[in-house]
Parts: sequence; C-alpha cells; structure tokens
Amino acid sequence: MILVFSAVLLALYLSSNRALIETLRFGRENERLLEQVKEAKERLDLALQAANILIWDWDARRTNVFLGGSWAIILRVGKETSALSPDELAQMVHPDDLPKVKQALSQCLDGGHSEYVAEHRVKTLAGGWVWSLSRGRVVERDAGGRALRMTGVNVDIDDRKRAEAELLAAVQREKELSEMKSKFVSTASHEFRTPLATMLSSAELLEHYAESLSPAEKVNLLQTIQGSAKRMSEMIDDVLTLGRAESGVLKLNLGPTNLRELCGRVVSEFRIAQGKQHIITLDDRFDRVEAHMDERLLRHILNNLLSNAVKYSPPGSEVTFSLARSGERAAIEIQDRGIGIPLEDQPRMFESFHRASNVENRSGTGLGLAIVKKAVELHGGEISLTSAVGSGTRFTVMIPLRPIDQPAGVS
Repeated sequence: MILVFSAVLLALYLSSNRALIETLRFGRENERLLEQVKEAKERLDLALQAANILIWDWDARRTNVFLGGSWAIILRVGKETSALSPDELAQMVHPDDLPKVKQALSQCLDGGHSEYVAEHRVKTLAGGWVWSLSRGRVVERDAGGRALRMTGVNVDIDDRKRAEAELLAAVQREKELSEMKSKFVSTASHEFRTPLATMLSSAELLEHYAESLSPAEKVNLLQTIQGSAKRMSEMIDDVLTLGRAESGVLKLNLGPTNLRELCGRVVSEFRIAQGKQHIITLDDRFDRVEAHMDERLLRHILNNLLSNAVKYSPPGSEVTFSLARSGERAAIEIQDRGIGIPLEDQPRMFESFHRASNVENRSGTGLGLAIVKKAVELHGGEISLTSAVGSGTRFTVMIPLRPIDQPAGVS
C-alpha cells in the first residue's frame, strides 16, 4: 500500500513539475514575443516619423479618432495626443479646404468611392498652416452597408507644396519675362527705326538738294541727324549698361563729387533742351561741399529721372528737383505733375522691360528705371516712388555721402 501511495505521489510530483516547466517555458516565450512586438513597434514608429506619416483609426462605436505616428511632431500641431474627436479634427483643417475634405470623406463612407483622398492644410500651434495628404479606406461595414470603421494615414507634404508653389511662380515669372523681352524687341525695333528713318531722310535731302538749301536749313538737317544718332547711342548704352549691371561687371568709380554743382548743371542742361517746354525748379538745401560718389552713374540717375518727369508731364507743367541732406545721406527728390503710375504697375516699375500700362504711344524701352535702381544700389542707396494717376509721380533717391562698404579715401 505504501509503495502504491509513494508511486502516486511521485507521479503527481513529476506531473506538477512538468506543468511548472511548461508554464515557465510558456512565460519565457511570451516575454520574447512581447519584446519582439515592442521592437517591431519602435521600428514602425521610427519609420513613420522618418517618412513624416501618421496613422489614424476611426470607429463609429467609439467617440474619438485614434491617432498614431507622432501626430504632433509630424504636423507640428503642438501637444502630442493619442485621440481627438471628429469635431476637434475638423477645427484643425483650413476653412477653405474643409468642404472638399468633408465631401471626400462622405463619398468614401457612403460607398461611392473605394478610397478617401484629400490634400488640405492643418493648423499648427503657432497659428500657421502646413499641408497634409490624407488617405483612408473603410475596413468594416454592418449588414446594411453602413461604415463602422475606417483607417488611414496622413503624410506631411508641406515641403512639396512649397516647392510646387515656387516652381509655378518661377514658370509664371519666366513667362512674363519672355513676354517682356518680346515686347522689348518690338519696342526697341520701333525706337531704332524712327531715328534711323529721320537720319536717312535728312541725309538724302542734303545729298540731293544741298545746292538749293539755305545754310540754316543745312544746319537744321545736320542737327537732326546728330540728335537721332545721339538717341540711338543712348538706347544702345542703356542695353549695355543693364547687361553689365546684371552680370556684376558694372563697378563704381568713386571720387570726390560736388553734388550741388552736378545737380545744378543737370537741371540747367534740361532747361535748355528736353525740358524747355516745362518749368524745372531746383530746390537746393544741401549743406556739404562734396560727397564721395561715382559722378558718371549719378549723372545717369539724374538724367533718367528728369527725362521721365518731362516725358510723362504735359508741356507747361512744373517739375521740382529737390536736393537735401538726411544724416549722412543725400536725399534727391524729383516730382512731376504728369500722368502718374497705376497702383498695380508700381511694384514692378524697377524691373527690366516693364512699362506702366498708361504710357500709350510715348517712346521708351522699359530699361531706364532698372538701370537707375542698379546704380543707386551700387552706391549702397535706396530708391522709392509714390504716385497717383492724373496727379503725378515723385521719385526719392537716398545715397550715402560715403558708401558704407568703402573705406575712407578709396576712389
């Protein structure tokens, strides 16, 4: 009997040991499995973060939408969260994008589309907006076809959207530049043709009728040829100067400049030539003997601005040239009472080939102000304009008396 009882006890002991061993073995396997699952989740989270992807899971039987994949880090929406209500998510979508997002969601939930796809902006904690691509599918429906569960991902596409916008802007700018260049070629052809025709006709008159022409008539024809040649030379110089400026070849030749004397000479020249039908007033309040500038480029700036003031103003109107000092800068203002510049044209008036839309048949190539701006900036200065259609335009030039990037005494 004792032997039987002992055998039974031994059998029970061995059986319990085997169960304990199996339990321990199963526990260790569970630990390994849990560790593998943890590692897999970490790898997935890292992959989602690296790819700027977040995951979401909506269940009609729950109140909130589950969020994963570091939503806050990817879309920079602030505090990390694992769930948001549909209304909270809707508030994060840009108002302009919300209708199309709701429409895409409805079409997918109703079964009209197999997949939900929408590009929209998401509000950040700072109040800005980032672009996101949202994709999802209905993964569970009830017997009646009603959507019960939907899962999907969001991808941060803000960089792509910015690149697309920059590319579109560049394409548009290239298109505009091409149109302006075509317009310039057409305008330049006309501008060259007119003085050429004048020169040819004057030369033919001198060739065939020199004996019958009076000395005064001959002088007048010669002056006409000289004026036309000068006009063509100025246009060619404008093109070459702009080319040198844009390629960085145009350099300053600084030296002592008597600014009051230079401005006085330029105004006097205009009073007896281009501006003889206008009243040109010089308001000189400059109180320095000299400045340190490139006199040739400065003359170009003044000639161009005065020429425009005269060209776009009616005969008999006043053009005011003001010279003063503002700190260590020369302040030059040229005010006309002409046609003015439309508001939509003003931001682009210093661009190459651009001309205001109201110039009508007045001659010009659209290069003058672009060259002026380059010359002013080479001096370390600034140029601005204020204008109103029908009231006139004022250009203001501010140039350092001694450019700040040039050591004292350098010429």
